[in-house]
Amino acid sequence: MNSRYLARIDYDRLKKAQDELIKHPDVGGPKAAAEITRVDPARLSRYGSPHETTNAPVDVIADLEAKANAPIVTRILADLHDCDLVPRDRSLKQEADYDEHATDLTRAACALMVKLQEARRDGIDAVELVQLEALAAQLQIEIAEFRRDAKRDLNAPVPMRKTGGAA
Repeated sequence: MNSRYLARIDYDRLKKAQDELIKHPDVGGPKAAAEITRVDPARLSRYGSPHETTNAPVDVIADLEAKANAPIVTRILADLHDCDLVPRDRSLKQEADYDEHATDLTRAACALMVKLQEARRDGIDAVELVQLEALAAQLQIEIAEFRRDAKRDLNAPVPMRKTGGAA
């Protein structure tokens, strides 16, 4: 017996995402996708077909998502693990402003807590839940930006200190 770990709907979501990726305007369909991957157009079409059991290999997904500049399949995979993808800020600041980070993190966390307390007064409804999710996403972005700068600074070369003393 061939049993799968995920629910059928999860595999269907992955198939739909593969199809969407292959048909993405920046990818251009199976024929164009074949030119940037190691897979022929017919097989690429099968990867997106809900009636086929074959899925695209991870390197093919990586090539196509790079061309599309969109993590279409990766986002579904992250969601299956209860994770969210948070884009990194690609701006190149020379130095991190940790005071600004602390302020942004505090504001985002406070906005989330205030909204949560307001929502709890009469029970959290669907509209408030959407608002809470958006505020949580903003907090997550602030945390990701702080971590990005901290990691960059941890990996930066340590400047040599000049020391006084006799030569």
